[in-house]
Amino acid sequence: MAMLLDTNILSTHLKRPDLTFSKFIQHGGQLCTSQIVVAELYAWCFTFATHSSGAHLSTGCLPTYHRSRSTTNVRGLRRVAKQSFAEFSSPLDLMIAATALVRDLVIVTHDADFMHMRTQIVELRVADWLDGLSS
Repeated sequence: MAMLLDTNILSTHLKRPDLTFSKFIQHGGQLCTSQIVVAELYAWCFTFATHSSGAHLSTGCLPTYHRSRSTTNVRGLRRVAKQSFAEFSSPLDLMIAATALVRDLVIVTHDADFMHMRTQIVELRVADWLDGLSS
């Protein structure tokens, strides 16, 4: 079953790979992410690079992300996903959900908003790899 990795899963993998490594191995070849998540990760890395407390990440964050991309595919928004987003008129998480729905993917996230979306969008499948773990 193919899985779409949300920003918080990939950022956790960059910060604490010990929490997600076994899942990446277990589901290797079935992992992807969206262009929205890639943009959010770049913003996340830029934020760390511009703050003195995160200066040590400024040179390693993006290259590390690109290395982790070798095990994940980036999925763009199909026209149908874009139309679904337009119908909902919601934030980026709904665009990610629309991408998952159109491409028949499970969203892997630790974001309660996706769990809430499931109550309104019955077809949405969500998995939480970090539930019960300290991140």
